[in-house]
Amino acid sequence: MPPLFNSSVRGCQMGMDFVIFGHDIPKKICYTIQVFLEVIPCFTSANRVTPPERLLMDHFDINRKEESDMEMKVDAKTERVRIWEELLKVAKPDSKFSWQFSEFICDYEGSEKGTALLTATDMYKNARVIFITPDNNLETLREQAFRDKKTVVMTNYGITRGFFLIRPGQIPEGKEEIASLLDGVSRYWKHQTLAQLKEAVGHIDMMVTGASAITPSGIRFGKGHGYFDLEYAMLSTVGLCDETTAIVGAGHDVQVVDVDVTVEDYDTAIDYIVTPTRLIETRHEYPRPSKGIIWSRLAPGMRE
Repeated sequence: MPPLFNSSVRGCQMGMDFVIFGHDIPKKICYTIQVFLEVIPCFTSANRVTPPERLLMDHFDINRKEESDMEMKVDAKTERVRIWEELLKVAKPDSKFSWQFSEFICDYEGSEKGTALLTATDMYKNARVIFITPDNNLETLREQAFRDKKTVVMTNYGITRGFFLIRPGQIPEGKEEIASLLDGVSRYWKHQTLAQLKEAVGHIDMMVTGASAITPSGIRFGKGHGYFDLEYAMLSTVGLCDETTAIVGAGHDVQVVDVDVTVEDYDTAIDYIVTPTRLIETRHEYPRPSKGIIWSRLAPGMRE
């Protein structure tokens, strides 16, 4: 299958020669060669002419050095797209969105192995109430949680209908696999306001979410909508989750990247990463957000 995203290649044509630069060139210095030659003249020294091609290369070398000397942070949007290219090799398409990773968190080869790793931990075994996002890669986790008689809190896709509660006994024996699917669980879950949820369960012991990318420093980013950050903000505001709630980010190994990303004040730091091959405790470099819902930062349409 061809890649979904193509990396752009930049170059400058110099007469009959064509020079390709291996790195992105800042837009502010991406002049055409004609403009560049008008701005920077040729210099002579001891009757030796420095050709415009050399001046151009020196100019870009200086800019590259200046950039390398600065502490560079990776933009989540850029890193997300790069990872999606790798994820395409192991991902499973969605029945509705197919390969549009910007619309859903996909399942992938080996997600059931990640579930086995997580459910073998004391952290999971001791958790009475677990919040599980409606992501495709968490289907086997939801199924196992139902079998293990955990109390499960969920939202529907996009949080358009709020929060739902699935207590032990609500799902008939033998229907756990069907209930792990979003269309299936809607037959059994019960809608809850935040106040009702607080009264019903008191405290959430563990939260598990999918992601587009996860860093060992403790930052995850999803599709770009901010759903999990909003879910955490709402639940923490009423005291359903706090610093004692373990947060786990689930993803494929290709989604674990140790990069220095720009962290926003609403980003929800995670404690553990689970992949098909390993369970990682993060470095806990960032605090949990404490401002609740930051209304001014909500994406368009999320207020409705």
